[in-house]
Amino acid sequence: MPEPPKHISFSARETLERCAKSYFLGRIAGAPKRPALWLAGGSAVHETTEFYDLWTLTEPGPRGQERGFSAGNVWHQQFDAQLEKIRAKEPNENVWRRSASEDIDAWRRIGLQFVQSYIDWRERSPWEIWTTPDGEPAIELDVSGKLPGCPVEIKAYLDRVFYDPVFKKHWIVCLGRPLLAPGYRVVLAPGEERIVLAPPESRWGGMHSYGVMPD
Repeated sequence: MPEPPKHISFSARETLERCAKSYFLGRIAGAPKRPALWLAGGSAVHETTEFYDLWTLTEPGPRGQERGFSAGNVWHQQFDAQLEKIRAKEPNENVWRRSASEDIDAWRRIGLQFVQSYIDWRERSPWEIWTTPDGEPAIELDVSGKLPGCPVEIKAYLDRVFYDPVFKKHWIVCLGRPLLAPGYRVVLAPGEERIVLAPPESRWGGMHSYGVMPD
């Protein structure tokens, strides 16, 4: 019998709650699963936007293409790298899971559109990448921890945490579907300079998923 996992992701935890058999086959038994083109595209979008946000922190001046960031070049590099990963698992592209209207060429176009839409929003928005108390930019921020009733560590990452200087609020932004289970929050632990997961019944103030951190 395979050993139980030392940690699971929020998506794995949701799968376990929804269908234990599906979790066992996919996460424990390692049943074969066809690669999905949309997962490769989504990962490349995440990585390209991450490159962009890191770029804005290291390059002075206003955000944007005029500073030398080539969204197209970075996107294609990341997408090609993701394609190579799934080709290594399944060379036959005909068996990949994909939408009927979204082949590789279509994803090359729409993925870049997703990236450019994000960049356009970032250029218009006054929001800034938040810096944690220990000096870490809140990009793919690790907020892993244990939750009540679950002895296994939950691996969780926040795509971005922004600070709104206009309303002086913090916002969590997820570039895909929400990573936190309904009701769970990410908070600054009382008396500590660290971010932790908090269950719904917690009275700590904090940053809500798609919400704000109270002053």
